[in-house]
Order: sequence, then C-alpha cells, then structure tokens
Amino acid sequence: MHNTSESDQHLNSQAQDRLALATKLHETLAQDLALLGYRVDELIADTTLSRHQRSALREIRISIIEVNKRFRDAIYLSKPNDRAVL
Repeated sequence: MHNTSESDQHLNSQAQDRLALATKLHETLAQDLALLGYRVDELIADTTLSRHQRSALREIRISIIEVNKRFRDAIYLSKPNDRAVL
C-alpha cells in the first residue's frame, strides 16, 4: 500500500506531465493554427479571387478560429492548478 507521500508525489508528477504536454501543445499546434489563419487572411485580401472564392475562404477562416478556440479551451482545462497561463 502506498503511503500518502508517495501518492502525493505521483499525483504531482502527473500534474507536471500534463502541464508540460499542455504547454508544448500550446506552443506548437495553437501557433500553427494561428499561422494558418493569417495565411487564409492573406488569401481573403486577394482581389484577384472571385467573391465566391473569398466568401468560401472566410468560412474556412471562421472554422479555424472555432477550432483554435476549442483547442485553447481544452488546453486550459488540462492545466492543473495553473489556469491563468492562457
């Protein structure tokens, strides 16, 4: 049977692992999504594209924003005891 100290250390280790993973995901995937959004913004501004094409790109841009928000929310919820980081 584990004593309280060992259990606390195990839980602390798990929390640290979750925080490290959340931080890494935030630093990579969230920034990649942001970059993708900026690239779509550049395409939306291209006046050589048809109105229909730019409208479709705006829909894609909105989807990217929604995915990024859901991702950031999931990261926020996965961070133990450190919810003010995001």
